[in-house]
Amino acid sequence: MSLNQVGVPDTDDQAALLEAVGGVLRRVWTPDMLLDPEGEPAVDGRRVWSALAGVGLAGLPLTEGRGGAGGTWGDLAVAGELLGATVAPSPFVPVAGALGALDVLSTDAGAEILQGIAEGAVVPAVAWTGEHPSTLVAIESGGAVTVSGEIDAVLGGRIDVLVARAETAAGEVLLVVVEVGEGVTVTPTESLDLAREVSHLALSGASARVIARGEQAERAVRRGRAGAVLALGAELVGVQGHCLEGSVAYALERTQFGQPIGAFQGVKHRLADVLAAVELSRATVRHLAQCLDDLGSTPEMLDEASGLVLASVTPAAVAAGNAYIQVLGGIGYTWEHEAPLYY
Repeated sequence: MSLNQVGVPDTDDQAALLEAVGGVLRRVWTPDMLLDPEGEPAVDGRRVWSALAGVGLAGLPLTEGRGGAGGTWGDLAVAGELLGATVAPSPFVPVAGALGALDVLSTDAGAEILQGIAEGAVVPAVAWTGEHPSTLVAIESGGAVTVSGEIDAVLGGRIDVLVARAETAAGEVLLVVVEVGEGVTVTPTESLDLAREVSHLALSGASARVIARGEQAERAVRRGRAGAVLALGAELVGVQGHCLEGSVAYALERTQFGQPIGAFQGVKHRLADVLAAVELSRATVRHLAQCLDDLGSTPEMLDEASGLVLASVTPAAVAAGNAYIQVLGGIGYTWEHEAPLYY
């Protein structure tokens, strides 16, 4: 029995996209690669991402004129469910954040970086540090810009560029792009997520390119934040869907007292709650995608839609992972099963 709760397409094009992305993932990735508790997980996110970029995922919501695949943010949300369902290691979230921020700008420097990201050749990290005490400080001198400061955690380990919010001494907000090199130290940090690398960044006089200033920079940052939230939300919807499908399959197979455990109310009601949460989560992510696809959406609209995603999807994903382990019983707590990867 299949509930088909992972990658639910709204159009024929999205169904074809899911088939293409699913084919790539089956070829280059399986969650089993993370299930070796005795050694280092065999994670090669760049290899996986390079393969996904080959079917257009890296630049999916961009127009073809900007180097993208001519899709929509809604398409990206659908594809993201597959990445979450397979816990695929990839820079999906920071890429979506960078695309969201850079796509609304018309500067040549921004277009150049955008092209590299859309091709899968450039892997970004994003840091919208304005709401944290570790705000990056930009110094302008003679037409050159350098950035200094520390960022406690960014998604990614093997990154090429940092797209970040910085401020000048006068308080002007800048959107800058910093290439990882001289003046940039990337230090991997321990993460509970075996498929997602996390790094600490230290910048000391790192050369930077200013992509936007003032209100334009703030608008780009808020749109970039919405793009990252959409990608994260889509992955978590995929996590929920996979946990639900696995839980139902086991509940129909495992018997106790002469009947499937799914026949007991304590199990069936719990999984019914998970199903309701999956569908609500998917609706909030698709709503955010519609806002991103509508260029008339204001930053306030994007902030509100992003908040809805975070408020609904995050706790629902935790509950789905917990239900998966609980329905499985003892086997769900061991490295002999995939369940710990989803909780």
